[in-house]
Order: sequence, then structure tokens, then C-alpha cells
Amino acid sequence: MKQILVILSTVLLSSFAFSAEEPPIQVVCVAEAVKAAEALFTLNNKTTEFTSTVELVDIAHVQEGGYEVYDVIFTSKGVQHSPYRVTTNIDACLIINFEMPFSG
Repeated sequence: MKQILVILSTVLLSSFAFSAEEPPIQVVCVAEAVKAAEALFTLNNKTTEFTSTVELVDIAHVQEGGYEVYDVIFTSKGVQHSPYRVTTNIDACLIINFEMPFSG
């Protein structure tokens, strides 16, 4: 009986240890990504009347330097555009890649 209690308590404690919540993801360079995408959107569409939102696509925070990938979504005159995917280097928040993955 003691062995069963010891085994059950071990299983219960290990399940609590492995179910700990991960810390929330912290984005570092979202402002720089949005500024770059907004500048290009303004230049390409000759308008400043829009709102923008951002979706985090990928993130890799590693010791050697990581990156963050964002999709910047614009709404202008009731139409939603998602033309730009911006990759930033998290060490200096530099734009390292600018894509238009949804263009035909």
C-alpha cells in the first residue's frame, strides 16, 4: 500500500512540474517592423488613411541573436490588405528581410 501511495504521489508531483505555464512571448521589434511596412504601404498606395495590425508569425530568441517574423495587415477604405511579411533581427531591431508572400 505504501508503494502505491509513493508511486501515485510521484506521478502527481511530476505532472505538476511538467505542466508549468511557459512565460508569455515577448516581442522586441514590433514597432520597427510596423514603421517599415507602413512606410512602404504609404509609398505604394499613395495614401495615409489606413490602420494597421500585426500578427506574429515566427519567433526565435537565441543567444547568438534571433529573429521575429511579422505579418503586417492594413485596412484602408474598408478593404483589408496583408501584403508584407517583415523579419527583424532582435539584437539591433534591424529589418533583415521584407517579403510580399501573398502577392500573385
